[in-house]
Amino acid sequence: MAILNILEFPDPRLRTIAKPVDVVDDGIRQLIDDMFETMYEAPGIGLAATQVNVHKQVVVMDLSEDRSEPRVFINPSVEELTHDMGQYQEGCLSVPGFYENVDRPLRVRVKAQDRDGKPFELECEGLLAVCVQHEFDHLNGKLFVDYLSQLKRDRIKKKLGMPDSMLDSSRCNVEVELAKLEESELLELLTNLASCTTFRNDSADSFEKSLPGSQSIAYIKHEGMQPVEHFQMSENYLKSLVKAGIIADCKRSGFEAKYNEVHGDKAFGKLSTEKTDALIKAVLEFKEFSWAGYLPEAFEISVQAGSGTRRSA
Repeated sequence: MAILNILEFPDPRLRTIAKPVDVVDDGIRQLIDDMFETMYEAPGIGLAATQVNVHKQVVVMDLSEDRSEPRVFINPSVEELTHDMGQYQEGCLSVPGFYENVDRPLRVRVKAQDRDGKPFELECEGLLAVCVQHEFDHLNGKLFVDYLSQLKRDRIKKKLGMPDSMLDSSRCNVEVELAKLEESELLELLTNLASCTTFRNDSADSFEKSLPGSQSIAYIKHEGMQPVEHFQMSENYLKSLVKAGIIADCKRSGFEAKYNEVHGDKAFGKLSTEKTDALIKAVLEFKEFSWAGYLPEAFEISVQAGSGTRRSA
């Protein structure tokens, strides 16, 4: 068995929706054993697989004082048996050190599978009812703090040392949507965000010290990204430039020389006198030149220096 790392609020991975377990095999049983050891060590009385960054519908629980009543819930569902609500002070291993009163139904029926995959039903009341609802919430990306007022949630976040910029209530919604993405989609998103925030002309100091700047540079270093591999000449890019900027790119890239080679000397000089829209159209339609391997000067960054500025000559 092994002690697993428990994710802590506001880690966005806690918002991931857990997937059903297709087959209860030795791998799932090993996960269950590791979760029990982690829960007992913490210590706690319940733990969902989501909390240890395994997004499968598995929950372990033991409400006894002597660890004599271990319970396992695989692919659980819960049905409220009463409209009567009770208030218990809840805590969570993913929100360590915080306890708040939460209202929940006092009686519920649970349907699930045990560690051998056998289905069972269980009627729960009191603390057991509260605990199963609390843990099953984790499988749906929900935490007990979500039942609290915005004021209390912000208070908890501040005590956890989170900056004010992370206290916006809309942030939670964004994190939920991000948690739904596949890993490949998240990697593509990170790459695009890194490109947007890093390939720019901010001063070295202001960019490097900014939160988005430092995060983007760290990601670029981790992935070994090369800006030149991600740049594509496009209409949107050209329209973001003034006419002089378009002409400068054409000269620097070798486009001018190739255009003159195909259309005759001074052909590009004549083209450059056209209106901007006509110039952009001609540049994009000229297929005899490849922009592969070209990076606009403004996009060149010194990753080694840890800045988003142009590389010094």
